[in-house]
Amino acid sequence: AVVSTQSTGTRIKEAVHNSGMFEGGFPVVVVSSLVSSVAITMTMTPFDVIATRMFNQKHGTLYTGWVDCVRKMYQIEGARGFYKGTIAHYFRIGPHTILTLVIWDRYRKWFL
Repeated sequence: AVVSTQSTGTRIKEAVHNSGMFEGGFPVVVVSSLVSSVAITMTMTPFDVIATRMFNQKHGTLYTGWVDCVRKMYQIEGARGFYKGTIAHYFRIGPHTILTLVIWDRYRKWFL
């Protein structure tokens, strides 16, 4: 997960820097970290929802496997069902992502 966080952060940092909205430095790092945390949360939430539903069921009573879980979720709730709890997930993943990317950027600047 750390590698995907760093690669996403690097790509978004380049895009923010190239947009010309900021001249560079720490503001670019903070803004790109915020955007990255949202992108990572939106990517991870469906997998988190599926895993949570699979673990919370009593042994095979609702779903026969993860594919069955995805199919039933989509049939009953539509695509929005995969994003239940996104805000709570962001409050769990967002700060970690932001701190990881800011600390990694500072570390690279000072030590590498």
